[in-house]
Amino acid sequence: MDSKDYVVSIGTVCIDDYITSSEWPKLGDKTLAEFKGYQVGGMPYNAACVIASTGIKTYMLDVIGSEFRDLIVEDLEKHNIDKSLCTYDNHKTMRTIIVNTKGERVIFVLDEDKKPEIALNKQQMKALKSAKYLYTNIPEMYRISDSTDLVKTLKKENVKIFYDIERTMLKDEYNIEFFMENADILSFNVEGYKKLINKKSEEFIKKLIDKNIKIVITKGEQGCELLRKDYNIKIEGKKSKVVDTTGAGDTFNGILISSLIKGLDIVEALEKANKTAALSTEYFGVNKNIGKLI
Repeated sequence: MDSKDYVVSIGTVCIDDYITSSEWPKLGDKTLAEFKGYQVGGMPYNAACVIASTGIKTYMLDVIGSEFRDLIVEDLEKHNIDKSLCTYDNHKTMRTIIVNTKGERVIFVLDEDKKPEIALNKQQMKALKSAKYLYTNIPEMYRISDSTDLVKTLKKENVKIFYDIERTMLKDEYNIEFFMENADILSFNVEGYKKLINKKSEEFIKKLIDKNIKIVITKGEQGCELLRKDYNIKIEGKKSKVVDTTGAGDTFNGILISSLIKGLDIVEALEKANKTAALSTEYFGVNKNIGKLI
């Protein structure tokens, strides 16, 4: 691993309101719940913390609002995330409500459409062009002014692009075909991949695979799968005492990037990511320091 190998994670750093309940009520019913407090979160941010916990230099790039700013900055510093690429304004910080019931969770995203646009400055562009990996998702990438030009520039600079993709992110307005065709790794959960199949033809999937784009499907307790030209590689799930599945996908992606940077081949990296994601479900909330435990 080169000491200059680092990751830039682009995405909204938000505040998660954690709530636990012994049961999920039927529509119209009432149930008791407990507020467990605030945590700093967001999918790209959670993954960034996991990557940093393995010793890989990691930058966060976002526009941070005024609400909860001190808490967010404190958390960035606590998890050794370089915040020098972040900028600041007075927009309202995005919130999510995470309700945990018997180990599984439902997430409500508030104010999704209020994320500020990102106009990259010279410092941010310089850091991106020299990164080993850019980690983000397509809606977050779409926030960037001239994002298609950015992708073309990064490809010329041999920066690897890794997108995390969920079902709600597959909107035609995001020009998903362009972003996917210029990626290096696409990580889907099961529902996200099902929606991609429903939206796009098998020929589109084949086209991505023919371009040597790694398509990974995470399947929770059933493990994960890597799609390939000749045969798919399946990694069996690891047993765990599930407390909370929040952030398991972010953990998987973070460990996958870190492992590849450290020289593991793709199968070894997937096995390690799969094992660590299972381990992460044994903790309440996102264990951002899990890289120190493996």
